[in-house]
Amino acid sequence: MKKILSLFLIATLLFTGIAASLAEETSEEVEIKRNLIGDGKNTVRIVMDGEPFSVKAMQEVLTKFFEETGISVELMFVPSSGGWAGFNSKIQTMIAGGDTPDVIRLAIEGFEVFRSNGLIEPLNPYIEKYPEWAAMVEDNIPEISAPLTVDGITYAYGFEWNNIVTHINLNVLKEAGLEMPPADWDWDTFLEYAKKMTFTRADGTQVYGVNVPNWYFAISAWLFNNGASILNDDMTECVINSPEAKEVFQFIHDLIYVHKVAPVNNGTFIADQVGMDFAGRWLFKTYNESGFKDVDVQWLPTNKTQQAIAGFGLWPISSASTKKDEAFKLICWLSSKYSQRTIIDISGIPMSEEVMQEVVVNTDFPANSRVFFDSAKTAKSVECPATYNEIQAVFDRYTSLILADEMGVDEALDKMKEEIDLVLMDF
Repeated sequence: MKKILSLFLIATLLFTGIAASLAEETSEEVEIKRNLIGDGKNTVRIVMDGEPFSVKAMQEVLTKFFEETGISVELMFVPSSGGWAGFNSKIQTMIAGGDTPDVIRLAIEGFEVFRSNGLIEPLNPYIEKYPEWAAMVEDNIPEISAPLTVDGITYAYGFEWNNIVTHINLNVLKEAGLEMPPADWDWDTFLEYAKKMTFTRADGTQVYGVNVPNWYFAISAWLFNNGASILNDDMTECVINSPEAKEVFQFIHDLIYVHKVAPVNNGTFIADQVGMDFAGRWLFKTYNESGFKDVDVQWLPTNKTQQAIAGFGLWPISSASTKKDEAFKLICWLSSKYSQRTIIDISGIPMSEEVMQEVVVNTDFPANSRVFFDSAKTAKSVECPATYNEIQAVFDRYTSLILADEMGVDEALDKMKEEIDLVLMDF
């Protein structure tokens, strides 16, 4: 069997008792910022990718957890490099060196890799043992958190999520003499908007109607909206060369080279260089920090079906933890409505339906923020099998060739399917 990722070899060897020598040989040094909340007598350790949330908010939540339970928490912040693959690799280095966390902050992109390699603990025994703690997460949207339960076994609790919607620059929209598009707009209407939002200002500045989606999560959202996907339902075969998927890639390609409403290299949205972009709620933190308020959101334009996408963060327990009972109480606390309400800022969408209503719907920025709430019930998780890192690399390579106009859509997607199928076959 092909070695899926070298980082998991270390973890596997650890559990068979022969990783000590590998830990001595590794040259990678993991810089960890540590922060203890509590008296340190009975401590659960969390490892996180950098500092994704307000440290002050995390400390408030964990201080209250200590006061309620007497369980201290050591926050370990690992600088994130190389995306989730880089973070995952550093976690394996920590484990191999004996610096084992009890709780690991993951994204759905890393969930199946950890689960299939036995690196996270099934929660069912703890759910039965501590029903009052498990009840803290009952309000989490089941449609989004469904991938965390496999064959009846729950492996983690979700926390915050994000999707892909259309971000619309209101300055460019006004310059083009347009009103906000309707929620049920289709590709034809979208293209009309993109064309009208492509113009040259009096000072010679070129404005484009749209930045094309050019990365795995964003293009996946477009594929879902056209009844297509990268993988089949059980993620055992690549179906990226289906007619529906080819239609999406051809449309995106043509935005640049046929309709000329998109730049080859994406422009800066907040500098009023483009009229539309595609992202989730995470960009609103940047908007706030930049003082940019001239933006609203709308559903993706639909060609065949309106299908939302979801990517999300989660709290699993390390299978190497020696404090699994305490860790279970902690992940329930972290996934509770109280914690979501306190920690999640404008860059994320809470998993709790009640908290989502409070902090997403009942807000005036953006004006159409209800889109985030309404999409939750139809959200489909981004496709992340255990071989996600390799699949994304193949996907990115051929997508780049298409968007650089160096390979035709049909040829690129046929080759992409061949390579991804080999990745899936070798797992």
